Amino acid sequence: MPRLRSRFLLAFFLALGFVLLRVIYSMVFGTAAYGSDVLFEIPQLRLSGPFSHITLFGSVTISGIVSSINLALPFALVILVFALASSWVNPARLIGFAKKLRFGANLVSALAIALVQLPGFLEAAKRVSFAMRLRGEKRSRYVVPIFEIAIARANSIALRLFLESTPKSRALPKLADFLPVGASHKPVNVELKAGELLVLKGKTGTGKTGTLEALAGIIKEFRGREFLGEIPAPMQVGYLPQNPRDLLFGFVVSDELGKTENLPFGLSRKLDLPISTLSEGEAVQVWLAKILSQQHLVYLLDEPFASLDKTAQAELGTIIQVLLAAGKAVVIAEHQFSAIPAGYLELDLDSSSSKDAKSISGQIFEAIPESFEASEEIIFETKAITAAKTTLIQDVKLQLQPGTATAILGKNGAGKTSLLRAISKSQKPDQVSMIPEVVEDFFVCQSLREELERADQIAKVTQGFTQKTLESFIPECGPLLDLHPRDLSAGQKLALGCAMQLSHKPKLLLIDEPVKGFDSELRETAQEILHCVLETGTAIAFATHDREFANSLASTHFEIRDQMLCLVEVAK
Repeated sequence: MPRLRSRFLLAFFLALGFVLLRVIYSMVFGTAAYGSDVLFEIPQLRLSGPFSHITLFGSVTISGIVSSINLALPFALVILVFALASSWVNPARLIGFAKKLRFGANLVSALAIALVQLPGFLEAAKRVSFAMRLRGEKRSRYVVPIFEIAIARANSIALRLFLESTPKSRALPKLADFLPVGASHKPVNVELKAGELLVLKGKTGTGKTGTLEALAGIIKEFRGREFLGEIPAPMQVGYLPQNPRDLLFGFVVSDELGKTENLPFGLSRKLDLPISTLSEGEAVQVWLAKILSQQHLVYLLDEPFASLDKTAQAELGTIIQVLLAAGKAVVIAEHQFSAIPAGYLELDLDSSSSKDAKSISGQIFEAIPESFEASEEIIFETKAITAAKTTLIQDVKLQLQPGTATAILGKNGAGKTSLLRAISKSQKPDQVSMIPEVVEDFFVCQSLREELERADQIAKVTQGFTQKTLESFIPECGPLLDLHPRDLSAGQKLALGCAMQLSHKPKLLLIDEPVKGFDSELRETAQEILHCVLETGTAIAFATHDREFANSLASTHFEIRDQMLCLVEVAK
């Protein structure tokens, strides 16, 4: 019932908004002058030039307004009907039903996509509202990221349909002379073999994701983009993107997995969890379990270990070994190599030379804000951290000291992200900056250049300040300035989010997975930057699965165990 109530409420306001817009439209274009029962007059305005035949405004009558409302009501009713349907009809099962139809399969699939969009729109609105509060952005800017997310969600759903509808092929895919975006060297040649594990290496932004998409046929057949080289025809593959949440149709985990036996990652205990409440790591686990059950010949995994806790990483390593023994081909794009089973082949997509450590250090100290006045410790206390009416952590008390870093550890779904969000909401907006799990929610502009300029305006710093901070992370960011922020690699997006939030010179900096998507060199750079931030007196708290990074930065570690936040000894 709460889910139905929230979705119907959203649909009601959308429907009401549509009706109001239709009435305003009729007033602007003079179609509200129907009848003689005039309410008021708006002085007419005749346009000039090629639009001289158009006259705006005029009389507004009761009959005209009623007529406009009547024209809008059928569309408003459709919005309300979809809200009700989205709460009772399972889109995942509807897609399965569509596949069995001889006629009308595309129509039913389109209906399922529409049903998925409304609840996704609601979740996007909640996330963006939180992200815009973190960024200090005006409410008038909210609409841009919300619709960007809605478009990305629709694209992800279409991608899932593409992946599930491509014909099965017994031939393993290969690439010939493929040049991924961001590459600065010779083209890539890949020929997969049964039982082979291939690991794609390379710095952040060198084209690892693009290579995976090319092997799956996504770039050519789905995105319609032409690249140098020969790209294989699409085949049915088990493809794991970096953020698979938007590929999930169902309301709860069981809607996606169907069966309840022999599920990996302990998912048998999470079948009733709503998809919208899954952590990023849990979403990865669900999508992995789904594609593993489909018995593909090839599995293409984009940074599969980055969001998983140590237990899940070890289990995934075992699963990969089983796949290889069964004659499957596995390709992994990854920055963390310790969890990958031994005996893999490597393909390095990076040929550029390493950065000059001295020049990086100089850039960092120039970009990091000046020292703050001495500040008091931050004490956060609460009886419980909850999500979807489920208690994640009880009796929380954290003392965050100025100039020190605190690491929050724990298994997937333990409540790390929820804890950071609660801390953020407890502080004054001008004293805390947070980089959220989905950093794309920050982006409101159409190019990286505009995004950096907007960040300077919001933080009230000199123009170019945020770009200088970003260059501390990515010195070669000049060629990226004309790209849309959402077209950056995952690591580049995170670096941008860090630069934007550091411009606020916060008393407290919160980061959700501070090095996800970073190559080893960028990890070291991020560590150096954050040490510089600590020297200014800022307190840092971050949630991570990367214990090595936690040891290198944080003097205090807390781990969430059995709904309790436990202080743990820092590894030496």
